[in-house]
Amino acid sequence: MVTPFWLYRVGVGRCHPPKTAKGGRTISLDPTVIAALRLQLDHQSSSREVTPDCLVLASLAGTPISAQNLIRGFKRLRERAGLPADTRIHDIRHGSASHLIADGDIATASRILGDSNAHVTLAIYGHMLPHASSRATARIGALHDAASASLRDEEEAATSGDDGDQGEG
Repeated sequence: MVTPFWLYRVGVGRCHPPKTAKGGRTISLDPTVIAALRLQLDHQSSSREVTPDCLVLASLAGTPISAQNLIRGFKRLRERAGLPADTRIHDIRHGSASHLIADGDIATASRILGDSNAHVTLAIYGHMLPHASSRATARIGALHDAASASLRDEEEAATSGDDGDQGEG
């Protein structure tokens, strides 16, 4: 779990507390992400003192990363990942939002994304719902097919061996 107490505004160049109480939310992290962040902290500790309240993603001096350096680093990562040259950092957020919404839990997606409420999330990312809807209806169809097959199996079992003969002779 991570709780961001301070936010760095790219372009403004300073840290500030979140705008609202909800901005200081705690989010769950996948074990893979936790491992990557620990590696990052280990890397940082080789060049400077790392404290419990230090920035995880920081310059070599431990200060917030400038917008220019953030974009420069993103461009290198984008190239290594084979993403199109016009992919922006915000596009990664948008893609992540797509996956969260496709899971169908808008309230959780809204909390993770830091939106003020689910209505805001739907207003921004609602156009992605048709894809989630078709997946959801496919799942419902699969459940229906499985239930129908199970009922057929039960009916066949009930009619095929039920002639009153208990095997006595």
